Amino acid sequence: MSFIYLSKHEEKILDGEHGEAKRLAMEILVKLGDINKADRLIEIDAAHISGISYKNIGDAGLEFLMDLKNLGAKFSILATTNPSGVDRFNILGVDEHFYKKQMLILNVLKQMGAKITCTCTPYYIGNLPYRRHVAFAESSATIFVNSVLGAYTNRESSISSIAAAIIGKTPLYGLHKEENRKPKIRVIVEDKLKGYEYYLLGYYIGKELGEIPIIENVYPNVDELKYLSAGLSVSSINIFHVYNLTLESKNYDIEDLEKIKLDRKTLDDTVLMFKSNDYEAICLGCPHLSMMEIKRYLRMKFKNEVLLFTNYSFYKLFKEDVRCENIKLIPDTCMVVSPLKYKTIATNSTKACFYLNLQGYKTHLINI
Repeated sequence: MSFIYLSKHEEKILDGEHGEAKRLAMEILVKLGDINKADRLIEIDAAHISGISYKNIGDAGLEFLMDLKNLGAKFSILATTNPSGVDRFNILGVDEHFYKKQMLILNVLKQMGAKITCTCTPYYIGNLPYRRHVAFAESSATIFVNSVLGAYTNRESSISSIAAAIIGKTPLYGLHKEENRKPKIRVIVEDKLKGYEYYLLGYYIGKELGEIPIIENVYPNVDELKYLSAGLSVSSINIFHVYNLTLESKNYDIEDLEKIKLDRKTLDDTVLMFKSNDYEAICLGCPHLSMMEIKRYLRMKFKNEVLLFTNYSFYKLFKEDVRCENIKLIPDTCMVVSPLKYKTIATNSTKACFYLNLQGYKTHLINI
């Protein structure tokens, strides 16, 4: 028995009067709502779907998507997609079987109405949910849009984001409610941070503190806010506040919150967790690179092979600007969801290190 309130129209969808695909999607949302004690569904403006790499979902995931499509599933709102397991040009040279399966996954999603963006930073290219309710399933993107854009989303699963995109609604719980977005701890940074140190800051807060933070005495730019989001994404925290910077940072009385002071030495200890004696390649773009990051890296000289991951729109803008023979600019995919040929990888992203280590790769965290 469900305890979530459904309108008459929603009840008809759940009863199958609007087709089997919508009935299945509504059933998923109702069960999700019941688990999280949501009292009703709310309309959303957009979704971002994760779990589209063949490396991650395999034939079972492809079969699920094809079944949905064959049932007539169509997305009713803007639905963008996470990185694919391979880029459209197969620059990384994955085997033909993998490539064909991946292209089939993308084609099925396209037929369902998805915008095939193949990026973990959809806010760069049109899915920019400023102060709107959405259903995002990519971990760092969820944190970025909640924190920086004032969006309202929980960290959805691939399946729940698909169901939400079909119905155009999601259960009202978690970070869709103002009372669950409040900071629980004050993090006071005693040293000036720059660049990849924001990856370290996010990783430390997520792993060691485990509470929604309001961070003081930091002045991150947009790329650094992205790094902070990525660092936090390996934890269960899905929003942060930066004092006097992020949209909701002045909404709360923080005087009585516990204070934690952090210095650079504490953050540098995180680097020791991801150290290797050597590495075969440098992989940058987890999350996908911005235009400013691409410009900076293309001006640099590298001895190792360097893979720069970004979205297809930025790839088209900069592909002719690659001058260093060791650099490959790659759209659509990333080091985490693609079957890389390397065993040891250097990166500036704590998120990439964390997930690559889970897959058996050795990683080397570098400041770049």
